[in-house]
Amino acid sequence: MTTKTIQAYENLELAARSLDVASAHFKKCRTVLDTIQANCVHVWNKSEYTPKIEKGYYIPSDKERGIEMGVDSQPGTHVPEEITPKWTRRCGICGKVEETTKTQEGPRQPKFKG
Repeated sequence: MTTKTIQAYENLELAARSLDVASAHFKKCRTVLDTIQANCVHVWNKSEYTPKIEKGYYIPSDKERGIEMGVDSQPGTHVPEEITPKWTRRCGICGKVEETTKTQEGPRQPKFKG
């Protein structure tokens, strides 16, 4: 093997070890955060309306794409924008974030679990 190849393998091994250490640290931090959030009494901030928006788009016809198929030719199609109502709230103590798409009866108000 050449010196460059050996150095590349060493760098690869070092990167893999660093990734393993970072992954273990992330898992430990995630466990601590999950424990904190599970034991928190949660003081929720005001919920915010954060709709999920999927932009509309146009699918060109076969003719526009240069495809000639006779009677099976597909026309151009417009797919409209789709908006899904969604609300988000955050705990002021632990930072936990909850989202919901459900609403309560009466005026349009978000309905969260619990």
